[in-house]
Amino acid sequence: MKTLQEIFDGICDSSNDTRDENLNDIDQIMNYAEFGCGRNITQAQAEAIQRIAIRMFDELENGNGEYSRIRHAAMNEIEEYENA
Repeated sequence: MKTLQEIFDGICDSSNDTRDENLNDIDQIMNYAEFGCGRNITQAQAEAIQRIAIRMFDELENGNGEYSRIRHAAMNEIEEYENA
C-alpha cells in the first residue's frame, strides 16, 4: 500500500495539465490514490494533499525558494499529517 507521500509524489510529478486537473478536484485525488496507487484515502487526506501541493506549487511559481527545499518541506508536512 502506498503512503500519502507516494500519492503526493505521483500527483506532483505528473504533467502540468494532469497535475492541475488532479489538484483542483478532490475526487480526482481520491481516484488516483485508489486506482493508481491501490489505497483508499479519506476526503480529509485528499484535502491535505491538495492543500499542501497547491501551496508548494504556489511558492515555486512565485519564486519563494528552490525546488528541493520547498518539496522537502511539503513531504515532511505530508508525513506529519499521515503520522498524526
